[in-house]
Amino acid sequence: MAVQVQQEQLAPCRVALTIEVPPDEIQKAVSSVFNQFAKRTNVPGFRPGKAPRHLVARFIDQGRVNELALDQALNNAYRDALKQSGVAPYGQAEPDVELPEEEIDPEKGFSFKATIATRPQVELGSLEGLTGRRLVTPVADEDVVREIARYREAATTFEPTDEPAGDGDRVRGDLRITVEGIATEDVPEGPTLLEVGTNLEEFDAGLRGIKAGEEKSFEFDYPESNEELSGKRATATIQAVEVLRRSVPEESDEFAAKVGFENMEALRTRIRELLQNQADALADQEVNDSLITEVVRRATVHYPDEMLEHEISERMSDLIKAVERRGASLEQYLAAEEKDLATLQGEMRQEAQESLTNSLVLLELARQNHIGVAEKDVEEEVKRRAEAENVKTSQMRRLLNDTGEMDAVRQRIFFRKVVAFIREKAEITEVTA
Repeated sequence: MAVQVQQEQLAPCRVALTIEVPPDEIQKAVSSVFNQFAKRTNVPGFRPGKAPRHLVARFIDQGRVNELALDQALNNAYRDALKQSGVAPYGQAEPDVELPEEEIDPEKGFSFKATIATRPQVELGSLEGLTGRRLVTPVADEDVVREIARYREAATTFEPTDEPAGDGDRVRGDLRITVEGIATEDVPEGPTLLEVGTNLEEFDAGLRGIKAGEEKSFEFDYPESNEELSGKRATATIQAVEVLRRSVPEESDEFAAKVGFENMEALRTRIRELLQNQADALADQEVNDSLITEVVRRATVHYPDEMLEHEISERMSDLIKAVERRGASLEQYLAAEEKDLATLQGEMRQEAQESLTNSLVLLELARQNHIGVAEKDVEEEVKRRAEAENVKTSQMRRLLNDTGEMDAVRQRIFFRKVVAFIREKAEITEVTA
């Protein structure tokens, strides 16, 4: 006789099943467990598993048999109830089982209640009338000028000079600091490199004007940040080995050649292309985000609480591991961020809700429209990355596998394909900034 099932929908993703287990199902389980015990029980005069049942029963704990049989009957009944009802449990959550308060008699049937978290439900809205606004931002000449200035700044060198040190110069020398005639321990051994204009005002005033080969002494007050010496008058003595002056290369064809271009015009052209690519990528990202937001807004999404809690737990675990890799603790991280644990958990919950909802909608959109990632797609992406980094495709594939990044590659490809599908359905208007 099959189990009897009554189903009650408690919430969109939570179902209660009241399951009645008939006596014959319990007896089947008792017989099954007894036979398993019998195969391993030695009865004098008989080979294992060959003794008559009534003799074997003397050597077996019937209470233990009944206990295991009830567990087996319960599990079998639960599986049968799921099959009959068509309920699909959420895999990360165990059912909440309520057993009868009275002791279960194996000779009689029994009923129990299982409350089950079910898989998420997504009902997509129509993609008709989907619109997007793409902001086109042409690169201005001033943008190119600023970027070239950044290139020049990155190529800055410091060259020795015989002139007195001024702001922006670096002084390399042997430094000694004393307080009340006693040398402090906060000065590193060997030559020290000091940049004029980045230290305490009194300290910088003492450094200004020093030349290579000169020795100079000056006084300053220790700041409050040094708890032990705060406010004490100190004397610094520095023997300058050299003074290094900051040298920013001029904007010239010679500079362009040093950074890999034929001349300044070629460098400007490339910089304009890069800046335009960045602007286009940002514009596309904004369009994609707005379209996804609208697609999600049109959908109806339900998921069990357990799914959200699992997502939050994973995020918290990842954060703690990242913090520990930097040699810090969660408490130190919270102090640096100026927030408490409750605030952090609240922020994570909001982020997890948004991420989970977006992911479920995009996955359902992909399922309904047969969007997937083929191995050919992955191979093309690996080849593209290998060419960009000037390595062999086989080396790039091995690196991605060894570092565990291949799954992330597949996810990015999947996301691009889903977004491309959405963009095909949308009417996108370009607007010049």
